[in-house]
This record gives sequence, structure tokens and C-alpha cells, in this order.
Amino acid sequence: MLDLNTAPPPSVLKMDEIRKQASENLAKAQQVQKEVHDRNVINLTFEVGDEVFVYTPTNKPERSRKLPLYWHGPYKVIAKLSTLNYKVKPVFPDPGKRKQTQLVHVKRMKRYTPNWEPKPTEMIGHFTVANQETEDDPPEEISEDIPAAHSGEIVTPLPSNDNIIKTRRGRYVRPPVKLNL
Repeated sequence: MLDLNTAPPPSVLKMDEIRKQASENLAKAQQVQKEVHDRNVINLTFEVGDEVFVYTPTNKPERSRKLPLYWHGPYKVIAKLSTLNYKVKPVFPDPGKRKQTQLVHVKRMKRYTPNWEPKPTEMIGHFTVANQETEDDPPEEISEDIPAAHSGEIVTPLPSNDNIIKTRRGRYVRPPVKLNL
């Protein structure tokens, strides 16, 4: 029969001390890991109406994992459910999809940046007009055949070749040369 009035054996007392020490060590380790995590975390917040990309890793077994696009969008934030969860809907909805809105965690979102470049130059006749970046350098002389709206901007003559074309991205290039061999 077990007598509750006697002192526990020394092995039980030692186990209690070991358990308390392990608990303290675990609490310390958790605190250190939390500090390291908080140092490296980036807190993203979005407002209602912001446009975002959504990360959706969809792989088909027969396809390569190198080329698929995982960031889809743009999506518009329609509701902020918490600091971590947002409700989004596509800006350009697909009529074939039944589910138009999605609940997305903030880790699967990034800000939408449109795929366009500001035009660094404008074409005027046979000249390229580029905005002057520094105020230290005085503008070069401008010929009178360029409109007055462009005075104060640096003008560089283009080659006299008239077959320059404008690409979809707004760049002016020459078509490739075809070699007759």
C-alpha cells in the first residue's frame, strides 16, 4: 500500500528539478526564436481598393516547374477581414469562373506594379528629345524647327534612316537587317 505521508524518493525530486529546468530552457529558446523571426519579418498591409498580385502555385504533374507564372492578377482588395486576411476580386474577371472573390492570406499577396515604362524620349521629326536631368549643365542650342514647348531640353539628332519603327512598349528601333546569302 502507498503511504502518502512519507517523503518521495530522491529520484522523483531530481525529476521535478529536471522538468523545471527543461521548462525554463524551452521558454528561453522560444523567446530567442521569436526575436529572430520578428527581426526578419516584413509586415505588409493593404487598404481597400489597392491592386495586388496573388501567389497561386498550381503545378500540373506533366508540366515543368520552371516556366509557369505563379503570381496572378491584378486583383483588387475589396475587404480587410483582419490584419492577415483579405478578400480580393480580379480586376479583369474571367466569365468562365464561378468563384470571383477569394480569401487570401497576406503572405500570398504583393503590390501590383503595372508592366509599363515611362517614355524616356519623344520623337519629333528626325530628333530625339530627352528631358534634362541636371540643372548644372546649361541646355544646348535648339534649332528653330523644333517646337517651342521643348526649349530647355537636350536634343540629339537621329541618323537619317527613315525606317525607324515604334514597338509596343514605346521604344523606337530599326527593323532587323535581312541578309541575302
